[in-house]
Amino acid sequence: MLLKIANVRGIVSGGIDRVFRVWKRPAARAGGRQRTPLGELRITSVEACARADLDAADATRAGFSTPEELLESLRGRRGTLYRIRLGFAGEDPPPLLISSAWSALFKRWVRSLKELGLTERLAIGYRLSPRGLAVIAALRTSGR
Repeated sequence: MLLKIANVRGIVSGGIDRVFRVWKRPAARAGGRQRTPLGELRITSVEACARADLDAADATRAGFSTPEELLESLRGRRGTLYRIRLGFAGEDPPPLLISSAWSALFKRWVRSLKELGLTERLAIGYRLSPRGLAVIAALRTSGR
């Protein structure tokens, strides 16, 4: 579900606690989470609703001045109208630094470089060998 950054800021601050979407079928579910540039959002409910049921409280809690402004933002869209209630869940959890597939690929690259004498193994990790540093310097001067 795409959200404007202004809406995300409103959700983080607590001023917005719902958004409205027109979908052929729900594209979000209660209990789901969504990452944004400002942190993670939790989706607390997804419910179908009628346009006629939208009131001033819905508009205000969705970041609009009036129900008419909210309805205008949905004009021309086909499908069922959904009220999605959501809130700020907190900062993003730290991502996994290296997936197992990436880790395996990285290890192969390092082994290949080691076989060429370009890296040295440390107690934890690797570093470029003097030969590896010389290769990097030569590549930089050659413009590669």
